[in-house]
Amino acid sequence: MTMATESERLARIEGAYEHLATRADVETVKTDVHDVKAMVQTAKTELQIEIQSVKSEVQTVKSELQTEIQSVRSEVQAVKSELQTEMQSVKSELQTEMQSVKSELQTEMQTFRSELQTEIQSVRSELKSDNASIQSEIAGIRSELRWFRWIIGIGVAGILLPLLQRLFESLP
Repeated sequence: MTMATESERLARIEGAYEHLATRADVETVKTDVHDVKAMVQTAKTELQIEIQSVKSEVQTVKSELQTEIQSVRSEVQAVKSELQTEMQSVKSELQTEMQSVKSELQTEMQTFRSELQTEIQSVRSELKSDNASIQSEIAGIRSELRWFRWIIGIGVAGILLPLLQRLFESLP
C-alpha cells in the first residue's frame, strides 16, 4: 500500500506541477495578450490621429481648390462678358461703317449715272451739230463707249448694284 500511496502521491504532485506550469503559461499568455492589446490600442490611437490629420489636410486642400475654382469661374465670366461687349461694339461699328459705305456707293453710283447721262447728251449734241467730224470722233467714242458700256453694263444694267446690295444684305 505504501507503494500505491506514494505512486498516487507522486501522480498528484505531477498533476499539481503540470497544473501550476499550465497556470503559469496561461498567466504569461495573458500578460502577452495584454501587452499586445496595449500595443494595438496605441497603434490604433496613432492611426486615428494620423487619419484625422489627413482628413484635416484634405478639407483644407478641398476648400482651397473650391476657392480657386470659384476664382477661375469669376475670371472666365468677366472675360466672357468683356468679349461680348467688345463684339457688340465691333458689330455696331461695322454696321455703321457698312451703312456709310453703302450710302457713299449709292451716292457715287447716282453721280456716276448723272455724269454718264450728261456725257452721253453732250456727245449726242456734238454729233448732231458737227456732222463732218462725226466719223473721226466715232472711233474714239466707240473706244470710250466700250469702256462706259462695260461699266454701265455692270453698274446700270443691274449687275454691280444687285451684287453690292446682296453683299450688304448678307452682312450682319
